[in-house]
Amino acid sequence: MAERIGAGARGLASLKKTSVELRTLLAPHVASEEEVLSPTHLANMIPERELASTVGAIATSNFSSGLAMASFLATSLEPAEQKALFGDAPWIFRRFVLGVVGARKMRPYRSIVHTPSIAV
Repeated sequence: MAERIGAGARGLASLKKTSVELRTLLAPHVASEEEVLSPTHLANMIPERELASTVGAIATSNFSSGLAMASFLATSLEPAEQKALFGDAPWIFRRFVLGVVGARKMRPYRSIVHTPSIAV
């Protein structure tokens, strides 16, 4: 998997192939993480106050790339998952910020993302 990925259509195809291989390879690990990182276990692993502090620090340090990260997250989800996660967000965020501006930012990556369109 440690091959060099070039530019252009061939590079994107290679990246997609590598991504699928990596997903398959990591499936058992991710499944076990899902079992361990339940709300009950998470509360035992990190106190709520520390978790809130960490989330706040991450948000502050990633403010400038927040839209790109939200767009990447949205295109990594199935349409139903997108609606569950972003469905309660204000209309201006769902339809314009994420739906129009975010979709433009993700346009170069449409061929390699899980869900090319944002359905919220």
